[in-house]
Parts: sequence; structure tokens; C-alpha cells
Amino acid sequence: MIPILRSALPIARYLGIQTCRASSLVNAPEYLKTRRLGSVVFRRSLSKTLVHPFYSSLKIGREELLRFSQFTSLEKAEHLTCAAVSQHMGLGKPIAMSELQQSWETLVSDSSLNLSSLAKYNANDPYENFLEIFTRRVRPLLKERLLTEYSSADFIRTGTELVWSTQKPLIPLSFDGHPQNHTIPIPEKLQENPLIQFLFNATQEDAVGAWTLATPLIDEKTLIHEYGCWNGENLLGLLFFGFESGVHPGCCIGTDINIGALNVAETISEVFSLRAPMVQFHLSNALCSNTVDISQFKCQKQVKMALRLISILEPSDAADFLIQAKRNMTQDCSLIVSYALPQGNKYETNKRLASSPQNSVKEDSFEHGIIFRAPFDYPGLLSQLVELPDRTDQVVNCYYNTEGFEKLVHQCGYRIVNILTVGKHSDNYRVVVVLKAKR
Repeated sequence: MIPILRSALPIARYLGIQTCRASSLVNAPEYLKTRRLGSVVFRRSLSKTLVHPFYSSLKIGREELLRFSQFTSLEKAEHLTCAAVSQHMGLGKPIAMSELQQSWETLVSDSSLNLSSLAKYNANDPYENFLEIFTRRVRPLLKERLLTEYSSADFIRTGTELVWSTQKPLIPLSFDGHPQNHTIPIPEKLQENPLIQFLFNATQEDAVGAWTLATPLIDEKTLIHEYGCWNGENLLGLLFFGFESGVHPGCCIGTDINIGALNVAETISEVFSLRAPMVQFHLSNALCSNTVDISQFKCQKQVKMALRLISILEPSDAADFLIQAKRNMTQDCSLIVSYALPQGNKYETNKRLASSPQNSVKEDSFEHGIIFRAPFDYPGLLSQLVELPDRTDQVVNCYYNTEGFEKLVHQCGYRIVNILTVGKHSDNYRVVVVLKAKR
């Protein structure tokens, strides 16, 4: 018997029913004045400090994450597949592994779930089973409409974005037993903490750098917003790293253009007891304004993050993103971004591909660095699917030199308040930067 999520998601969320709209979450602190969560009732008192519900959720979630960290990579996939099937079936009880295939077949045969196209259960690859559910079964994530009405042109502007919107996500916070190497040390008071050791082992160094820089900026009045959150790994890691360090935000939101990745992120968050209104994931393009109105959330300050986003954007799009992100930033708000330096194994690989006449990768210089592009595989589809079909090349990687990136952020109205360079043990050398809007 594999232990499964203690409280399954309501099946309504997987039947395409809007159970919690962003517009209904804007008064989260008021909504949580009196709320039962597990066996604890939180009440606001004039004479006592309110126990923030996020604290209780993280406390519950850390126990599930600790248990999850003990599994092998295969067991993690089996565990999450079981949880996913259990949630789709609306079951509040564990599913034995011997029953998993039967449950899978029941899913496929249930016409109300519209999963007739679900692949046959693969006992040898539970990870693929997991992805089959969450890349095929889409749910409402942004607007007050079902995603069956969603059109790619609403959010996808270029071939690069189209590629990333259709990529299959990985399982977050999972590794194959070979831990990541870091030059960033675990904080002294947390060096014996098994949860922190697991998070460091499972996470790339620029994300760990972002956690380190973000944690001192976070308190209970903070909204964390990660652009390009993908499968939620960086955001979840930050939440638990901050919790173990003694801080937590008021609420957090992750946005991305990949529906399957958002489904994975939201489901994994549920596995770790982190759910709306405190943790939310929404479909949104970081380069499009007004897709998620962050100003509606009643938090006094924001910590925004965008890790590895700038390195896959055209230079002009990177500038547009920085300008968009600054529009609702106050003096208490920070933006943490990472960018790739032109050094490291991946950069050398791109240089080698660009110099080969047999390869289609092209290298170009621009004011602040070097960009590598490749032709979009199906250019005929661009006119049907994206807003800017004339961009027939997709970005492979974009690299900035230090002086060039500093010049870019100053041109976009920011000042740099902290810098951390990482990458000695990874494919790319990256710089993690904390930015604030100029006064």
C-alpha cells in the first residue's frame, strides 16, 4: 500500500467546474478570519495575535514533503500517480498499487470526465501515467470561462512561446539520487535539517540563490508572484525554505503559459497541503498586461520572481517584461530575476552547434550579449496559432554580459540591490539579481 494524500481534491475541480475564481480570492485575509483547517480553528482576536493559516498549511505540508523525500524517483512517480488518480476519482482513501490499473480504466470509461483519449495504463512508467492525466485534463485557471474556450492566440504570441506552452513538465522536487552540487552553503542553523538537505539536493543552484535572496524580504504581508512558474518547483521550494527559516508570505501566485505544467504545479501543491486562496496558479503570459490583476490581492508588498525566463526571451521581449513587471511595484516591492552568462557547458554547446554547417542554430550578437536562435519546426502553423507569425525563429538561449544586463535594467527603471553569481557546478553560469524600482 502506498500512502496517499490525506485529503483528496474535490472532484469538481477536475470536472471543469470553477470552484475558486481569482476574483473571489482578493480578500483572503478577511475570508480567513474564521476558518477550520485540519483540527485547528483560526480566529482573529483583538487581544491575541492571529495564527496565520499559511503557517498551519506549511506545517502540515512539510510532513508530507519529508515523507515524499524518502521515496526513490520511481516511488515518487508512483506516489503522485496514485494521488492524481485518487483526486480524479474523488476518492478520500488510499489506492493500493494493485488497484491502480483498475482505477485508471475506470477513469477512461467515465464519459463525464471526457478522458476517453487517455493512454493505456503503463505499469512500467508511472511518471508517464501522471503526465497523461495533467497534460490532457485541463481546468479553468485564469478567466471566468472554461479552458475549452481557450484560444492559443489569447496568450501565445511567438513560436518560442508556442514551444514552451506545449512542453511536457517534469515532476517537481524530484531527483534520481544524484544530488545537485552547490557553491551556496546551507545556512548554519539548517545544516542538520533533512527537509532543507532534500530541497538543496533536488534544486538547481540559481533557484537556491533566489530563495536565499528572497527569504529576508518575506513576511506575512507579502505576496509572492513567480512569472514562468512552470511546474511550481521554485515556488514550492521557496515556501518550504522560508518556513524552515522562520518566515512565510501572506499568499503566493504562480503564472505560466503551459496548461499542463500549471496542472502539475497545482496538484503537487495540493499534495503538500498548499491550496487556494493562499497558493494559486494561473494561466498568464508574462509579456501580456492585465491577465492577472495582482493589485486586487490585499498584501502590502510583493516579491516577484522570474528565474530562467529572460534567458529564453528575445532582448526586446526581456525589456518589455521588465517594464511590465515594474508597473504595479511600490517601494516595498522587489523583483528577483536570473540571467545566463556567456560561459559554461551549455553556452559552449550552443557555440559549437552554431558553427556547424549541418546545424540550423544561428548565433547573433546584440547590444547586451549573444543570442542563439533556431527555425521553428512547423512554420506553417504560426499564422494559425500565434499573434506574431513573422517571427519564424525560436529562441534557444539568450546570454547577457554583466555590464549589458546592468545597463538594460537601468534603462527599464530599476536599481540593483543584490547580486549572486552561481553555476560552477551546472550547465550554465547564471546571475541572480534583486531589483527595485527607481524612485
